[in-house]
Amino acid sequence: METPEISDVVNNYNELLAGLGKLDGYQLEVPIDQAVNPVVQPTRYVPYTLQEKLEAKIK
Repeated sequence: METPEISDVVNNYNELLAGLGKLDGYQLEVPIDQAVNPVVQPTRYVPYTLQEKLEAKIK
């Protein structure tokens, strides 16, 4: 089976890939168990090699 090129997929399914990426008329409901206590995740560290690029992008 041959893998299609990205441009072929975009051209064939253009109407599905156009727009803002929103679903009109659909409200997603995420079930949340109220008995479970929330957990705060620790911050993620930026790798040393990427710190300069990140600082430049933030400024």
